[in-house]
Amino acid sequence: MRPFQKQLEIPFTDVEGSLAKEVACRDNCLKRDGAVAITTKTVVATPAVMQAISEYTCSNDSDCPATTSGQQKCGNWEGEELDYTGVCRTVCPWEETIEGIRPNCVDVRVGPEQVCAELSTMRQYGQFVVALDDGTGPLINIVTKESLVEFIPDAQENLGVNIPFIQGNLQQVRAARPRWIVYVGKLPNDSPEVMKP
Repeated sequence: MRPFQKQLEIPFTDVEGSLAKEVACRDNCLKRDGAVAITTKTVVATPAVMQAISEYTCSNDSDCPATTSGQQKCGNWEGEELDYTGVCRTVCPWEETIEGIRPNCVDVRVGPEQVCAELSTMRQYGQFVVALDDGTGPLINIVTKESLVEFIPDAQENLGVNIPFIQGNLQQVRAARPRWIVYVGKLPNDSPEVMKP
């Protein structure tokens, strides 16, 4: 199993007017049947994946298309934790009506070779999507928050890591996407060394 062989995560943002768009992006991304264009505020990815999925790459601000606010931005704003080096920023659709707003979002195109996970679900429940068969197979959710409390799926060193096996309880959750969830067990042989501190 390869956890989000993608190394990309789409936040589930409950901002007025954007909720439906985020849900549509998530569902289309999980289908893995074509490229999906997404505008989002947060992308967790390795630098190589970030460059590969970004709609607009850059080496300086003038390489980026002008935004509705008139500002052009290449890379990070001061104090940002995530690395957007070489990526053009855009104004978030839900912030377009705010006069003078800076470009806070990123335009990405997610293909079937990436696997999406929602940051809010991952951080709140320790639930994230993995692709079976070395990243090429069907998707399944795994939950590690209670059993592997020190495993941080979106840490740079864990992005794209190959998980040879997991054991736990399999459950179908109608509201989940994908619908099957494995609650990883707490016994020593339920998870590989790569997921342990």
